This record gives sequence, C-alpha cells and structure tokens, in this order.
Amino acid sequence: MYTTSPDRQIVEIALDEWRGADASGRATLARALDGAVRDPGVFLLRPTADMVPTIAEAVAATRAFFALPLAAKQACLDPVDQFVGYRGLGANRNTYGGADLKEMYHIGPRHAPTLGAPEPVDAETAMRRSSLWPDLPEFVVAWHRYYTVMQELAGDLRELFALALGIDADALTEYWTDNSADLAANFYPTGDPSYVGQVRNAVHCDETFFTVLHQDGTAGGLSIEWGDGPWTPVALDGTAFLVNIGRLFELVTAGAWRAVPHQVEPVDAVDGEPRLTIPFFFRPRPGVRLQRLPGYGEPDPSPPTLAEWLAAERLAVAAPINAS
Repeated sequence: MYTTSPDRQIVEIALDEWRGADASGRATLARALDGAVRDPGVFLLRPTADMVPTIAEAVAATRAFFALPLAAKQACLDPVDQFVGYRGLGANRNTYGGADLKEMYHIGPRHAPTLGAPEPVDAETAMRRSSLWPDLPEFVVAWHRYYTVMQELAGDLRELFALALGIDADALTEYWTDNSADLAANFYPTGDPSYVGQVRNAVHCDETFFTVLHQDGTAGGLSIEWGDGPWTPVALDGTAFLVNIGRLFELVTAGAWRAVPHQVEPVDAVDGEPRLTIPFFFRPRPGVRLQRLPGYGEPDPSPPTLAEWLAAERLAVAAPINAS
C-alpha cells in the first residue's frame, strides 16, 4: 500500500510480481486491483528493473525538448487540435474554457505512424513520416523506445484487468488490437510571480480506458478525488507509475470502475520546483464500438464508435497556436 494520508492508501502492484505469479498469486493481485479501481480509481504500478533505463532516457530527452527555444517547439503543432503536437503556456484550454499553466507535447500513431512499429525506427525515418516530431533526434528515439515499453505494459494490464473484471481476456481484445494510444508530456513551470495561484491543470477525468503516468519526482501538485468526496495529494517519487481509470472503462463497465477526477494544484510560491510528467493515454482505434463488457449491464443496441464518442465530447479543442 502507498499512503497518501493516515486514512487514504493507494494499492501498489509490482509488474515483476504479476509476471512471475502463479494463478493464485495473480488472483490475489487482481482482487486488490478491482478494489482500487472502484475507489479511488487509481493504483500504483512498479516497473521492472529493465524498464528503468528507458524511463530515464525518456525523461532526459523530454527535459531537453522543453528547454528548446519557443520557435523550435512551436514548429511541432497542429493548427486546430490542441491535443496534437506542442502547445505553449496559455494555449492549453481546459473544460472550463480557461488556460492551464503548462506546456504540452502530444503525439500518437494517428499522426506519427512509426510509433509502435514492430522493428526499431531511426529518427530520420520517423521525422520524415511526421512533421510533429521536433528536430531533436535523441528525443524521437527515446520516445519510440518508451512507447514500445508502454505498449508491452498495456499487454500485461489487459490480462490483469480481465482477471479483475472476471471476464476472459479475449473480451478486451477488440479494444487493444491496433489501438491508438497516445504519448504526451506536460511541463509545469515555476519561477515567475504571476504563476502563483494559476490553474496548472484543471479538474478532469481522462478520456481514456486508462492512463499510465510517470512523474519525474521533483515536485508534487497532483491530487485525486476519492468517491466519498475528499481530495488527496499524491506525491509520486518517480519510481512507480500511477495508473488511473478513464471514462471509457467507466463506460464499458457501466460505472463499476471509476474514472477518477484529478487535478494539478496551483503553485503557492515563486521558488517552487517545475513539474514534468509523461502520461500514456490508452484508447482503442477510432472505429471500435464502445460496447459494455460481459456481465456489466445490458448490451447497448447501438454503441458509439470511439471516434463518434470523442466527437460528441468535442475533444478536438481549438486553441491559440502562438501563445507562449
């Protein structure tokens, strides 16, 4: 258990323990996960030792990206959708119509087809296939490696989730096959008196099946809302992922699994530390129909596709492209 406060604990699961467990051990871990995702909707997942260098490489490359001159970062953006490429301070519109105090970079296989390729891809090829990549080869290579690790981890979670749900893993196959998971990074700056008290990331639930969040451990700010109301800080130290359930899993389980509301709280001092996170947003391919899982409510006679659902949620949010 990971203690966030004297009476609030988050379940922690070690990936190597899951991979090495027998049927009884896996059932025990699945029961713990099921309780965790019903409330509060999150759990910690500790990576295996061989994943640590890839994580460190991705963090270092991401820091280098956000240290680039603004013009170099703004070369990596989509003119309409704020959830594609780079967005600067003031250009990340939240669900309340305001701007979150963060820089963001966001990419996935829909816009960068070399992500998730079965064979290693060199930076030159990747950048030729997508204009959203920055002119920073070490970043491109690191993110491809990290994305591959995240997809492998998603395969483990498919089995773990299915066992926790009490369904055959094949029931999730349609959602996992050729998925369109995205990789992102958020940089929350400090050092300017005007930043104090500004919204860094407004309250929201992720529009995903699940999100695997790495935080670099240099600063806190993340808090989650438990089902009975209290908001609780989660001070990640960079050694474990935080996995949170998103609205798509809540939808296909008819609310049995909870999409947890979360936020990044405003900085309260000029000299606070900047915060860097790398979330992996897991969604199926756009044409998949979001049907309820077996045993979780009556089948929907006309379930929406992911693309239809996202369009209804108006997630391609127009935002200023040149905000700094």
